[in-house]
Amino acid sequence: MIKLISILLLIAAVIAAGQYYNYRQSAIEPSGKVLKIGFVGKFGGTDNAQGRETLEGVLAANRLQPLLVNGHELVIVAEEQGETAEETLTRIEKLVNEDKVEAILIGSASEHMLKVKQVADVWKIPVISLIATHPEVTTGSSYMNQLCFDDTMQGKVAALFVRDELLLNRVAVIIDQSDPYSSYLGQIFRTKFESTNGVLTGFNTVSQLKSSLLHELEKADTQLLYLPLNPQANLKIIELLAEHNWKPKLMGSDGLLANVLTRYPEQVDKFQGFYVTELFSGQDEFTVKRLLAKRALKAFKSLFRGEGTTYTALGVEGYMILRKAMNSCGELQSSNCINNNIRSTDNFKGLMANISIGKDGKAKRPVYVNIIDKGELDSVVKVY
Repeated sequence: MIKLISILLLIAAVIAAGQYYNYRQSAIEPSGKVLKIGFVGKFGGTDNAQGRETLEGVLAANRLQPLLVNGHELVIVAEEQGETAEETLTRIEKLVNEDKVEAILIGSASEHMLKVKQVADVWKIPVISLIATHPEVTTGSSYMNQLCFDDTMQGKVAALFVRDELLLNRVAVIIDQSDPYSSYLGQIFRTKFESTNGVLTGFNTVSQLKSSLLHELEKADTQLLYLPLNPQANLKIIELLAEHNWKPKLMGSDGLLANVLTRYPEQVDKFQGFYVTELFSGQDEFTVKRLLAKRALKAFKSLFRGEGTTYTALGVEGYMILRKAMNSCGELQSSNCINNNIRSTDNFKGLMANISIGKDGKAKRPVYVNIIDKGELDSVVKVY
């Protein structure tokens, strides 16, 4: 996890890099014109951190940089995603047709984004998917853009880390077969791990999860469990391992700690020593020696309390990239211009590392392998 102060230092890094920043924007004369940016995410129920905390990042960045360089004000119009992907499409249609937004930032998981991409081109509205990592989120769409690395890269990095850094060769994978994210990550990890002559001692689903399965995996001399699962499933595995007094190494995927802290904060200690692939790290040399942190801290404290997470940071980055794209369009704020500029993002100085978005809408950014230590992320390795 990235503590709030860490995020502030990171934003100061963006500031120092010259991303059109002026704390009070006194050099920009407001034009009186308002441009709307849509946001869609989940604000209640389970996994609400994905939408709620991502929106907090968007709003915080908007507080810091509310104006384009031509003085036009950017206003966030937020809609809660529906329970189903079809309901989410209805919310997006409202933003496009009624609110007349210029672009949409979405803090929804891959399952919903795979549906959204089917209509983004019909509406011809630039969309930045802030948290989805499925590799097909942008496939076949001219207007869908992805801020995260995709699961092909994440799964391969995880497998190579286990083999080359941890030097382990006997691993089991447990997936949620009903979740496209979990299933895809598990398959990619498996393929890459076995290609390096690693031995897969099991490839199982959460529906098969019980004491007897873990007993079989232990007998097979399994050294690590790869678990691209939600916190609830991971907690069940942790509890079963404790009952067996078996302590293999454990590895999860992006967003795990953020979700644990939101849904099960009292259980975070149980994830001590968990390896995870992530978009950020709690500590990085890029955050050191940055300017204007006090000013950024003042802006954040005026909006929020407590700590930010990976989702918060992604909200900040998504807004800043979109704002930069809109700045490049000047007075011509057409969907095509904004989208082309998003897809021309080249080495944008993000919160911890440079981000590029290509003509295919896919982001290029490093994968961090972290270890959870006392409820925070400690960096182990950074892979480009």
